[in-house]
Amino acid sequence: MNDDSFAELLSSVKEAAAIYRGEQKPLRGFHFDPLDIKKIRDGYNLTQREFAALLGISVSTLRNWE
Repeated sequence: MNDDSFAELLSSVKEAAAIYRGEQKPLRGFHFDPLDIKKIRDGYNLTQREFAALLGISVSTLRNWE
């Protein structure tokens, strides 16, 4: 790793620590609209059991999402 890359990495780590301690606000944020899981599942014409298996999650988790 060259000196410039290391300096950039070090700066990022210091910035992350300041954000974590509440001393600085993040420079950017992300907003995700919630997905309509049931609508997606219905679009594929799958049962809860089938869709949960496809995603590798339990049926109870899927029910919580829906």
